[in-house]
Amino acid sequence: MIEAQILEVDPCFCVFLAGSCTHADLGDSITGLYERLIEAEPEAELIEAPRVYYTSWTSEGVKIEAAFPVDPDTIEGKAESKTYPGGKALVAVHNGPYGTLHESWRALWDEFEKRGLKQAGSCWDSYITDPEEEPDPSLWVTQIYIPIA
Repeated sequence: MIEAQILEVDPCFCVFLAGSCTHADLGDSITGLYERLIEAEPEAELIEAPRVYYTSWTSEGVKIEAAFPVDPDTIEGKAESKTYPGGKALVAVHNGPYGTLHESWRALWDEFEKRGLKQAGSCWDSYITDPEEEPDPSLWVTQIYIPIA
């Protein structure tokens, strides 16, 4: 059972890189995009936890945008940037390794459907715990969001 709540989410300015991959390669793809984003914008000042937006999810694969919420005054313009929209979202917290995120996502989608909600844009993860600062995956915290109409 997952605890989910509807929250009002503020718009968020981010630098980002887009990519696509198979489901099996998702973790490596996210890591690679984040590494390239750091290289492109080394002076960018994070103001919130890094995110991954899922712009398409099919049985064949996933299209994603790896995004860093940043202070716009700290970027050099070498990576794409945009403001992701705010609004209401159904939100839950996943505790544990990234390899089990799919279980929390399934539970959140079940709750979403149970409530009869309608999706209004791309879902996303927000990686609250930095694995470089906390090496124990059982202690990692990730927030997951489904925007609602």
